[in-house]
Amino acid sequence: MEGLQSYVQNIEYCPGAYGHQLQPLLGPYVKTSPGIMVTFYNDPHTSPDRTALEVVNVADSSFQLLDYKPPGANPVFYASMTGYLTPEKTGVWDLGVMCHGTALLYINDKLVIDNCTQQRAGGSFFGSGTVEELGFVELRKGTTYDFRLEWGNGRTSTLQKIGATTLSNGGARLGGCPRIDTKLAIDEAVQMAKSQKHVVIFTGLNVSCMPLFSEQT
Repeated sequence: MEGLQSYVQNIEYCPGAYGHQLQPLLGPYVKTSPGIMVTFYNDPHTSPDRTALEVVNVADSSFQLLDYKPPGANPVFYASMTGYLTPEKTGVWDLGVMCHGTALLYINDKLVIDNCTQQRAGGSFFGSGTVEELGFVELRKGTTYDFRLEWGNGRTSTLQKIGATTLSNGGARLGGCPRIDTKLAIDEAVQMAKSQKHVVIFTGLNVSCMPLFSEQT
């Protein structure tokens, strides 16, 4: 959209249908400074007056610690990933959290996703992480909401399965986007296309279709 708008200002857009396999990262929706921050601690979020070890500004709502840990960190350490969302439309947002470790997602201090109490193994983080646990929340246009992902490193994981590579420091991924009614969104796209002189359509298949093509060929 930004590329097209640099040439043509009067552009209408609608998604038509989502094609994501995981909830999209929140980076494009975070407009406020200082963006998305990750603050590391030696103590969990339930500990009062815990002291920050390090504060890092991250490019998007995910992080993976391969051979890194914050200075002064114990073998088991924790982090809070925080930021602000201001929706452009009122509606339901679908959110997703996957991690190697444990994670709890809060919106305005209300628990929305628990990827800590009962974890399910998935293919994330080289096979050592969880599936993407989903939740939803209704957000109002023009209202700013704070999100907070409370994370414990890989040593806090309750999963029995160990992936191809053991990443004890772990990581987390937070995604989300406004919910759409696919049929209505496609109908909207069709009507919009009919009303315009020129139409640009982006379409394709996600990565799940790759094995199918390999078998056919």
